Amino acid sequence: MTFVVAYDVATSYSDVRLELRRVDSGDGIARVLATAERAWFGEVFFDGEQIEVPDEPLFEPGYALVIDHGDRGRPEQRPRDAHITVHEYFDPSALIEDARRRAQGVRPPSAVIGVRVLQRKPVAEHAWPPDARVLRAESVAHPDDDAPRLVFADAIAGKRGSLVIVQCDLARGGMTPPESRSRRRTQRDLLAKQGTAWSRLTGLAKRCVFRRGFVESAEISRDVLVNDHARLFDAAPHLASIAIDAQPTMYVRQLAQLGASEGWWKRLRGLSIDGGMLAHNFDGMLGGLRALEISRVGQLHAGLLLGSSGLRDLEILWLPSHELDNDTLGRLLATSPNLRVLDVATARSNAAVTIPDSVRELYAAAFSVGALPRGLEKLAFYGQFVTSRLDGLTALRSLDLSAAFARDPLHELVLPALRELRLSIIKVDDILQVAKAFGAQLELLDVRGIAGVDAIADELRELVAGDVWIGKADVRRPLMPASYMPDEPMWDVGEVELSG
Repeated sequence: MTFVVAYDVATSYSDVRLELRRVDSGDGIARVLATAERAWFGEVFFDGEQIEVPDEPLFEPGYALVIDHGDRGRPEQRPRDAHITVHEYFDPSALIEDARRRAQGVRPPSAVIGVRVLQRKPVAEHAWPPDARVLRAESVAHPDDDAPRLVFADAIAGKRGSLVIVQCDLARGGMTPPESRSRRRTQRDLLAKQGTAWSRLTGLAKRCVFRRGFVESAEISRDVLVNDHARLFDAAPHLASIAIDAQPTMYVRQLAQLGASEGWWKRLRGLSIDGGMLAHNFDGMLGGLRALEISRVGQLHAGLLLGSSGLRDLEILWLPSHELDNDTLGRLLATSPNLRVLDVATARSNAAVTIPDSVRELYAAAFSVGALPRGLEKLAFYGQFVTSRLDGLTALRSLDLSAAFARDPLHELVLPALRELRLSIIKVDDILQVAKAFGAQLELLDVRGIAGVDAIADELRELVAGDVWIGKADVRRPLMPASYMPDEPMWDVGEVELSG
């Protein structure tokens, strides 16, 4: 007897709402796959026999065990909101062994369904002519070159082509504030209306970032990487940086093994993961990365990272909420001589950390850093700081003070390259002084979340050549890019929220 389990939640397998239907033919299975992002098909496995895979080209196999905790009648009679969990496997023998063990336990056999996973293959982009698909492949082969992207944009034209052109312009920089304002607005409008569809990542990612016209970064669940990595990278061939949900260590080890065996790991240039689990399970796999984020890193994790010999090629290193002392942090920085982007916003010690001169973009607590590199192009400060520390930063393009408090007036500074400014904890009168001092050169002034700023909104828009953002504060951490481009916006990036 064959059952189908089609579900519509891709991020959690506990308490999901499932539909269980009986399907007896390949045609019936194809009809279910036509409407489901992913589906399970299977038979009871207690006799140890495997199911035959239907002879259809749109199937990709895998294995899973569906367990009904409701224990109410036979599986095909379960209600749609049955309490069901799913355990996934890489080979059927482990599934069969686990199914037998569970069947011999306290639950009756009808509570366990062993199934063969059949995933729907990605849908081809029929709207693009063959030459456009060839051009997109060329842009994948040369990720740092704008030329193939711009030729692709000309080939497909329309709004999709416009996004490529606008984002390449923003990455290249060198525009006047009004020109930048126009392109930023176009980017936001295009992605707000079409970003979800263009990403092709609905059901695969929680959010993503378009850079230079294509998805480069995405936040992915462990389940998607295990089960749908082929569809993920087919949908987003430029994807080079992923943020993985926090998961127990055993699952991260599973990811490391799978990434190596399936080959998708070699595509990654950026990785974000929680809790130092990367150091435990991905040793020897860091060499190809240009960008790395590990949150909540402690002394033990740092020792494992230092012993991995995988940090020397890093250009981007984020250590949010770390618990490292300054000596350990200094040793980590010394192993990465090519750093351009650095996040050391927290530190256990109040002593000043020495920031390498190579760093061009810095996220730091004001009290925990020493002298700022004179070549800084982007800076986000946290906590109280002395304004005079910014004197001499003649290359500074972006300044984020949304979580900082300046002791002295900002408008007296000389920052000729400043193009983006984000403020917080500042008086309305002081905002006007800042706008008068820097408004003609600013591409973006972000004053969201500041009380009373609505009253001077019109005046600010008259003073600032670029955009003025007013409204509810939004200080979410951006997804980590896989490459560093100094002229790109610091926080006004092409991010799209997806259903996940």
